[in-house]
Amino acid sequence: IPILRRVDNGMVNASQLLHAGGLVTEQEKSVILSLERFKKRYRRSDSALRGTWIPLSRARELSRTLSLDQRLQVFLSDD
Repeated sequence: IPILRRVDNGMVNASQLLHAGGLVTEQEKSVILSLERFKKRYRRSDSALRGTWIPLSRARELSRTLSLDQRLQVFLSDD
């Protein structure tokens, strides 16, 4: 599953992150994403940016919860 991270502000596509963590249904993702405080939604269906975007710090926490932190360590680093 490809996961996008914006270069300009570090935001990570949480929809893709959740999918990589095994939450594949819209209902499962909606429950988690509804609790996110600092999110941006892009709804254009024809865009690769489609989905819910969260700050890098929150993406790191979410990746730990989903047991993806080791696999995504480099991707979610500050370097």
